[in-house]
Amino acid sequence: MRSGLAKRQQLIVLHQRGKWLVRFRGKSSQFADRDSAVRAAIGEAFICSRDGTPAQVLSQDGDGEVVIVWTYGVDPDPPDGAVQLRESATG
Repeated sequence: MRSGLAKRQQLIVLHQRGKWLVRFRGKSSQFADRDSAVRAAIGEAFICSRDGTPAQVLSQDGDGEVVIVWTYGVDPDPPDGAVQLRESATG
């Protein structure tokens, strides 16, 4: 598991009731598949990090274990045009 000295905000990608959810700052966004949810979470984590709050994305793997998927400053930046949670968040 990767770690860093600074405390990071965490965006969590979870599978519940047949849908994939991204939870961040008390809000959830729903997606049809894990790839879409992870892409959106990485896009939002990148924006949050770039704005001064380091962030990382965690997700359930196929066994239900939580793993680190992406960490700002460790993993490559997302491609331009990454989906952003700010546009699809539901309280």
